[in-house]
Amino acid sequence: MKRYGATIIDIEGPREIFPGLFTTGEMEGMLPEQSALLQTAAGTIVITGCAHPGIVRIVEAAKKILPEDEIALVMGGFHLFNDSDRDILEIIDRFKSLNVRYAAASHCSGERARELFAREYGDRFIRLGAGTEIFPADLKKV
Repeated sequence: MKRYGATIIDIEGPREIFPGLFTTGEMEGMLPEQSALLQTAAGTIVITGCAHPGIVRIVEAAKKILPEDEIALVMGGFHLFNDSDRDILEIIDRFKSLNVRYAAASHCSGERARELFAREYGDRFIRLGAGTEIFPADLKKV
């Protein structure tokens, strides 16, 4: 990236990258990872990589970083492919208690997690795949 003129900035803690886009900063987990927080008119959209630090921990961090914002959507990998139904349902309950309006579990979430999120979230579960477009205006308040 440097050869293209980019300046590399190491970010350890939460930080605003530019107006409306934040990083959680590096969070410890099985592998250290950062997540993006995008402020929209619909609320905050949390974008994860593989959620190695724990998907609930990431949502809780988002709530601490942007305490006045509602969480409109959590999307990306939830890293639940080895979790039991019971554990996944507990995570879904935590999402609901944290007022996460929409969930969009992808890649490393595991098929069973996607099935359970789809069942529990109904039409507020978004199936992600290559080319999926999500518009903040579609993230209705319930």
